Amino acid sequence: MSITARPPEAIDDLADQRLCVISSDAHVGPTSQQLRPYCPSKLVGDFDSFYARAAELGQAPTAGNAQTAEHREQMLAHVATSGEHDPHQRLRDMDRDGVSADVIFHGSQNLNPLPFGYGGRGDRVQEAEGIQIYNRWLAEFCSVQPERHVGLAQLPGWDPDACTKTAEWARDAGIGGVNLPTLHLDDLTWPSYTEAVWEPFWSTCESLEIPLVNHGAADLNLYRDLGPGRYALVLADGPWLARRVTWWLIFGGVFERHPGLTFVITEQPGEWPKYEIDYLQTVYESGAQHEMRKSIRRSPREIFRTNIYVGASFMSHGEAKMFVELGIDDRALWGSDYPHIEGTWPWTLQSLHQTFEGIPIDSVRRMLSGNAADAYGFSLEKLRPIADRIGPRADVVLGGPLVHPTPELRYSLAFRNSGAWS
Repeated sequence: MSITARPPEAIDDLADQRLCVISSDAHVGPTSQQLRPYCPSKLVGDFDSFYARAAELGQAPTAGNAQTAEHREQMLAHVATSGEHDPHQRLRDMDRDGVSADVIFHGSQNLNPLPFGYGGRGDRVQEAEGIQIYNRWLAEFCSVQPERHVGLAQLPGWDPDACTKTAEWARDAGIGGVNLPTLHLDDLTWPSYTEAVWEPFWSTCESLEIPLVNHGAADLNLYRDLGPGRYALVLADGPWLARRVTWWLIFGGVFERHPGLTFVITEQPGEWPKYEIDYLQTVYESGAQHEMRKSIRRSPREIFRTNIYVGASFMSHGEAKMFVELGIDDRALWGSDYPHIEGTWPWTLQSLHQTFEGIPIDSVRRMLSGNAADAYGFSLEKLRPIADRIGPRADVVLGGPLVHPTPELRYSLAFRNSGAWS
């Protein structure tokens, strides 16, 4: 399918329509003071010591993936005015930006880590407690206008049984999804996703309709003390490491045994679906995989059509066209990356205009909200009054007159025009 410019009269027909916008990529960064009440009394002393050390580390010029001290200060200033840890300020920000609902990951840019760290590299008992502290806080955060939020519970990925219990708790707590960790193949005590120990977890998520989500930041512990190229390596490695989970699930037979599972890979910019889906298909169809095809009967191309969504944060115009032309605009999710400095906030309307100008309206509706509702269970009926109040006008997004922002957007990726990161 080829995308052509929409005639002016068609745009005019949309002048009275407001679009429902769901961001598939947004973040929170609770403060230590907010998390402390959720900490078991026996760990309060360790909790305070952990955040005292974290505050010292946060003074480093490249803390929090900052490239320079100036970048770090810009990041801190950007989130200082956001609702990264205040749900009421967050809703005001969403209203001003025309975003009706969002999917929430941990990891704002205020340099506040999860309690006791993450990744199974320290005291795993404490790290598991830290995950529970954060998840309990997140459930309360999302309880403010819950129809507008799907929170993603953190998982102790080194312990599949604990992950199963966390998923069950998350559904009861109204959080809505789980953040499936990136594979830690360098840690032999961390089970890979092809191992049978994960079967109860897959079954639980399938039966409870809990989406599995992986965010593109990967394992940042790999990128310490690497000099000026550190952040470039994060951008180069991160999306690939997140996508790697996809083929482990596909060729591990997870979707074959659990056809009702939903998997979302998030913050995945670029036109990689053009080649990567076909590449995985050729792996599947190669002669050496004859035996595998007897037990994994659905191909990667089929699985992408039924079980996998692409969270294309700060989607570019070229990427939006690609999803339509490949016929997979029903698998693509737009995301703002709020409140990150590289995201679209507070210039979301201008970014949407650049991304979707000339794109067919039905495709735009799917990528902005319909697909997210399918993947995460948002109710478009409940969001419709909110969208009618704050949503962007369809004619403006699709090509009506708009003045692009004039502020310095040195660190934003919301107005890319040449590739995944520029």
